[in-house]
Amino acid sequence: MPDQEVHVAGDRIVWAGPRLEAPTFADAARLELADAFLLPGLGDAHAHFALLDPPQPKIENVPQHMALCLEIATNALQGGFTMLRVLGGAYGVDIAMRDMFDRSAVLGPRLWVAGEALTPSAGHMAGREEAWGIRVCDGADGFRAAARAQLQAGADHLKLVVTGGAIGSAHDVTNAVTVTDDEARAAADVFHSRGRPVVVHASCPAGVELAARIGSRTVEHGYDLDERSIQLLVDHGMWLTPTLAVTHQLPGNLLDEYEKAALGNRGLPAWYMKRREERFAVHRAAFERARDAGVKILAGPDTGPRPGASHCELAFLSRAGMSAYDVIVAATLSFAEAVDASDDLGTVEAGKLADLIAVAENPLVDVRRLRHPLLVLRGGQFAVDPRRPN
Repeated sequence: MPDQEVHVAGDRIVWAGPRLEAPTFADAARLELADAFLLPGLGDAHAHFALLDPPQPKIENVPQHMALCLEIATNALQGGFTMLRVLGGAYGVDIAMRDMFDRSAVLGPRLWVAGEALTPSAGHMAGREEAWGIRVCDGADGFRAAARAQLQAGADHLKLVVTGGAIGSAHDVTNAVTVTDDEARAAADVFHSRGRPVVVHASCPAGVELAARIGSRTVEHGYDLDERSIQLLVDHGMWLTPTLAVTHQLPGNLLDEYEKAALGNRGLPAWYMKRREERFAVHRAAFERARDAGVKILAGPDTGPRPGASHCELAFLSRAGMSAYDVIVAATLSFAEAVDASDDLGTVEAGKLADLIAVAENPLVDVRRLRHPLLVLRGGQFAVDPRRPN
């Protein structure tokens, strides 16, 4: 909508609407963004920090890991991602950064964090615990104790890994669950008893069925979905974060220099790329069926670096058939709803937090226009200030 005006006081939007109807605010500083497009801050719903460290940090270099994660988070914010849902972090760094950003000690994105993700022995990413933010546990008592440990550490949500992954170890099973219902339910009950959501990593229909049985808020990946699992997503109101970037970052899918710089030439082994190629078509078809069935979609790449991968995920969603408007909703209002923050975030409205971005061209024409924001505000503070070009 043209000729709009937004007033910010402190960390909140206090007025938003047509410029001709705007009230007068004495002593207000004015920032004119003629011809720009103002949106709520973007949200990446499947973020990790540990995955992005090329040497994969070991326990002896936690300070280096913390510094790298801080750099990744602030880069994401400057790229327009004011909200990150972190789904597995090593050493409690994700929890510490959330608290640091919330205190405004450092300007960073808003974080909703899981602490360590829970997986069984011989499960997805078992054996790589230190590098990937994983806690291996077995049996209902083991899963319950591990969930309590994450809750005590300060996790906002629980991440349960119940199947293998599209890209994982040789022992991964992608077409069946790797945990029992008793194990998954024991962990989920810990968080549900505190009113906190559960997030389930599920590659296949059986994983989605388990997620529905334990009351998961969201399902991550859904690389292969059948009619029944898609209907369960709809009937239970679960969001799907399809993480298209996991299988879509193939050389032929990187269509411009931004995407090639963000996701190309990362030195990945040949077997890794081969698995992507083998799973690409099935993953794309599963997402398209879920989209057509009305499954609620979130946007998050489950890969790095940020903000490049996060913006690439928006482009992949668009190319897979989502309208630009729906992609933007997935990365704004839907994100806020999925983390129970829609009273404060996700739209540009009076009373909400002043997490805002502005871009030069209309992103409803092409979501790639979101990649280089002219303005980024987090709680009314400038992460990108158009008066001070970077």
